[in-house]
Amino acid sequence: MSTVILVAVYVALSVVLALWNRQKGHGFLLGLLYSIFLTPILGFLTIAVTEKVVYLRTVNVVKRPCPRCSALTPENLPFCEECGAHIQRQTAKNYLQLAGLFIGLVAR
Repeated sequence: MSTVILVAVYVALSVVLALWNRQKGHGFLLGLLYSIFLTPILGFLTIAVTEKVVYLRTVNVVKRPCPRCSALTPENLPFCEECGAHIQRQTAKNYLQLAGLFIGLVAR
């Protein structure tokens, strides 16, 4: 298989995973960069285990549940109003922690 085809498949898989990541509510760019830099295999595993962000539309504002206490918080707030947990989209730090977990499992 030529190198050009291999690179094209690698990038295509990364784009598909980034689209899946965006559909789960975590952002296209983060999913793309994660899948390109840490291989599509680790990208797939990480995106598969992340929870989908659920948004609830109320009369005046869109809210999302806190993953820690399940309280509804406006989507533009980075912290839960009830328990103070950080509830923004998945961050690169969260993805790298999951990648470390998968690498540790594979290296054993």
